[in-house]
Amino acid sequence: ALQALSQSRDGCQVLMECATLMTTLTHSLTGAAPVVRPCVGTLANLLRLDLGVKDVLAAGIVPALHQIISTARRSSDELRNALQALWNLSNTHDGKVAAVAEGVLPTLSKKVEAGTDEVKRLAAGCIMALAINKEGKIASDVCVVPLLELALANSRSHGNTNTLKDAVLALKAAAEYPPTRKLIEKYARSINKDPARIISEISTPMFDSEPWPGSLRYVNQWKAEEVA
Repeated sequence: ALQALSQSRDGCQVLMECATLMTTLTHSLTGAAPVVRPCVGTLANLLRLDLGVKDVLAAGIVPALHQIISTARRSSDELRNALQALWNLSNTHDGKVAAVAEGVLPTLSKKVEAGTDEVKRLAAGCIMALAINKEGKIASDVCVVPLLELALANSRSHGNTNTLKDAVLALKAAAEYPPTRKLIEKYARSINKDPARIISEISTPMFDSEPWPGSLRYVNQWKAEEVA
């Protein structure tokens, strides 16, 4: 019932009238699977509106989500909802800091490599959000090759446009860190291609009329950080 109510903006506002809701939902993430599934889905919906961020961080949501992402079944609703919750949380400054400190990027890299199509898209989205800040850029080096392979695979096969877009934007954010650009060049040489050719193969229009993360206008509002 909570998850269904959280699917609308008005429903989210009603839920947030309960002062302890976010803390209770977060603590429930370590329970049995039948409890975890609706709780993580509800949290994903609420965090989409940046509601209760401080409460869930204080209650330990990042380690709990990391545990679910690491251990949940490959095609489970829990995994998809946990990734969506982490993505939404990582769109906030405090969420980025907590997720990078928790060490989620290597786990996300594995999901980009071996998840279902939807899991790969969501993991790429998480990486994109985390790689916007300095610490995320530095720690995302483990994600570069899986993201390149994901982007190239979707480009060559005319695969999922959203997956391609999220992978490209994650690479764009990560590549603001000079050592990451060297990793891209190294990968290009390993498959006997010019780095510029790889970029041309995975480039895709980012229409300004689209909502974030598709809007190039929104992406470019982020000031490039000095991370050299």
